[in-house]
Amino acid sequence: MKKIVTLFLFFLAISHSFYAQDIERNIKERLTDYFSNYKPTAKINAPKLKDINVDYDRRVITINATESFAYQPFLPETVDAVYDQIKALLPGPVNFFNLTICANGKPIEDLIPNIYRKKKKDKERLSLHIDYKGNPWVKNVSRGNEISRGLQNRHIALWQSHGNYFKNDQNEWGWQRPRLFCTTEDQFTQSFILPYVIPMLENAGAYVYTPRERDTQKNEIIVDNDTPNASIYLEETSKKARWETASARGFAQTKRIYTDGESPFQTGTCRFISTEKKKKKNKDQAFASWIPTLPATGEYAVYVTYQTLPNSVSDATYLVFHKGGVTEFKVNQQMGNGTWYISVLSSSIRGIMTTAWWFLTMRATKTAWFVPMPYVSEVVWVILRVRAKPADFPVIWRVPVTLPSGTVCLMTYMPDARERTIMWTT
Repeated sequence: MKKIVTLFLFFLAISHSFYAQDIERNIKERLTDYFSNYKPTAKINAPKLKDINVDYDRRVITINATESFAYQPFLPETVDAVYDQIKALLPGPVNFFNLTICANGKPIEDLIPNIYRKKKKDKERLSLHIDYKGNPWVKNVSRGNEISRGLQNRHIALWQSHGNYFKNDQNEWGWQRPRLFCTTEDQFTQSFILPYVIPMLENAGAYVYTPRERDTQKNEIIVDNDTPNASIYLEETSKKARWETASARGFAQTKRIYTDGESPFQTGTCRFISTEKKKKKNKDQAFASWIPTLPATGEYAVYVTYQTLPNSVSDATYLVFHKGGVTEFKVNQQMGNGTWYISVLSSSIRGIMTTAWWFLTMRATKTAWFVPMPYVSEVVWVILRVRAKPADFPVIWRVPVTLPSGTVCLMTYMPDARERTIMWTT
């Protein structure tokens, strides 16, 4: 009797397996025909059935279409129509199963934009908590007005199309976009992005970062502790603070041509120093200076790069001396490490001058002028872009400067001295 029952169950299992296979084969044939005749709502590659999975225990059918099926726009009525059409094709035994239709690994109902959804919104797509509470990447302290709304504390990445790239098959540089009406997108777009769109965003309070070069000046001046040239890099210590070399790598221009995988930002050293407390009569303050030798008159932009260290400050103070006087910046060195920022000085750095000067003070503040043991990391690459003559220093050059904060500086440069010094007085 046991053998008969066992044999009966065995044949029952086999018949059930054949029955399930027959149903799945039937479903696959119907769905293959459905997708081959499907008319998408956009011009896409013809979608096809990828696979199906029938779970008889949970009574669930999962249908996976090819990736191209997801390339069309899905609206609630589009999704409902697809489900109704496929539901009607399912054979009777599985017609009441729960159905999930997927494309590119996601249920097609999840591909509906939030704006068109009637019920369930995808919270991951919503812009929640976008207000930035920390210090901005770069702040122009010398700016005449304080922007409190608009795009204040917003960081925007923007670039004016693609630019040149090297065509290996033709062994030449060329534009990424084809010519059209005697121009190309790579040139035409920047004709209004650079002079109009970027200044508009900056005047609204945003900091605009452009991965592609935004300056049209052909000359480039690098002032760096690891890159000796005609320009001057100076460090001044104090009784309490001395410059040191950090373990992190920094910038150094060791060659003119770089191959894939090589980076000048990993071939040099990085200098750092602790911040100091501001004192009204404290003349002993540490700082660093980058003094470029400008090859020609022209308008130049300013770039710096640095490394973020564990205790980097969020408001490193930089002073740029130029024909219009001095412009004070605060740079958040807790972000943007290993790259550079572009200063917004095109309107203030103009005219003829004998020198340009980039100056980093060792003062920083969060809630007061003194931060216990933070560090200001080195600016390892500086390109000064000002309207200037080639550097022609007098024997002794002094300029009193009053900063927006009220601090008065006397900058002194003595090029004929055996040890070139810069004196800072308050």
